Amino acid sequence: MSSRAGRPDPAARELARQIRALPAPQYEFAVFDGRTVRRVWRAKQALRAAGWLAHRNRRGGHVHVRPATTACALVDGLNAEALASIRADGLAPAAVVEAAPGAFQAWFRLGRELEPRLAVCAGQVLAARYGADPRAAGRPGRAAGFRNRTAELRGPDGRYPPVVLVEARGRVTPRADELVAASEERLAGLEAERARARAKGKARGNGAETYAAREIARTAERHGDGTDWGRAFAAAARRMVLAGFGEGDVAAGLAACPEVRARKDERADEYAARMAAWACGGARRRPR
Repeated sequence: MSSRAGRPDPAARELARQIRALPAPQYEFAVFDGRTVRRVWRAKQALRAAGWLAHRNRRGGHVHVRPATTACALVDGLNAEALASIRADGLAPAAVVEAAPGAFQAWFRLGRELEPRLAVCAGQVLAARYGADPRAAGRPGRAAGFRNRTAELRGPDGRYPPVVLVEARGRVTPRADELVAASEERLAGLEAERARARAKGKARGNGAETYAAREIARTAERHGDGTDWGRAFAAAARRMVLAGFGEGDVAAGLAACPEVRARKDERADEYAARMAAWACGGARRRPR
């Protein structure tokens, strides 16, 4: 955690504060710089890697992190007014990061491990309540101590704004039980709605196989020749889970897709089963 001159490394110091505020057995890091590099580290490993993360950040990479636990929820896209409303409502976040000037991300500790979809719903409930981005729920957030390398944020001096940890109290969110209850209500409503939509879809022959093939095709259409098929399959599996498909349906749908069978051959069924387990929260690492 020190620079070559013996001074404390600011990136490592801020990252350490963020990690301490969001305790977890491991932390999932993602560096986006044209391609995505993912790492899963324990806290000490992550801090030892701070220099490497800073190097990738200087070369244009966006450094993101999330605790590998479903006991935390992220709310992204908050302004100062929304953040003040959260605090006024007694929902003090465990950590707050200024991801870009005037744009905040808040992490909330929920007090216990939740079913993965319920943890995502917790973030969505808060996002809807405070006008934030519901799509960010379940995603990693910006890592403090590095810089936001978004091109539009580059200043006249050529520098990019720092990602600032403005609060790191680390406490379990007050009224967390109320938030979890609201999340359970939201999830129940979503599942009922998806069940109705799935029943209608299956009546039209639009079952798990069709759904998976459509989602994979959408990703391939966006990325063309640069499609990362592993990520395309993973995204399809995640979307199937959010659409209400069970683990067995996700596995069957993926295994039946021509793209999966073409790339995994005789391993297609086994690969699809592992991908379905990962998407449903039963495995930490995405299958390759």
